[in-house]
Amino acid sequence: SNDNKGKGKKKKKNHVIDDIAEFYDCVFDAPCNVIEVQEQVQVPDGDSDTDTNTDTNTSTSKIAMIGFGAIDPTTGRASQSLLFREVDDNDNKSTIVKPYDGHHIAFYVGESSADFETAFQRAVEAGVIWVN
Repeated sequence: SNDNKGKGKKKKKNHVIDDIAEFYDCVFDAPCNVIEVQEQVQVPDGDSDTDTNTDTNTSTSKIAMIGFGAIDPTTGRASQSLLFREVDDNDNKSTIVKPYDGHHIAFYVGESSADFETAFQRAVEAGVIWVN
């Protein structure tokens, strides 16, 4: 019997942030960078319900930086950017992610209608287009 299959193995953390960056790179040909950041986070030490003491934990997360718009030839920076930050509820209890409120964004795509058509077709193929 193979009842112990997978037991005792540490589950590999899936970094969805890498997939987000790959999506913007593949669909929009946008310059993307993913960086790993460490920060000190103050969390209650859990000794009691009324305890005000805190422990300091080091939290590691990833940030995807997606560039859009004109690229400055001097600095290499895009005129617009999106930042996506990975949040792990198990690592950082102080981070609160609000429920989706229906917001949406718009950004420049390419330099021509052909660039837009290419990005649109890639998004259709990825199944992520909704047209109202």
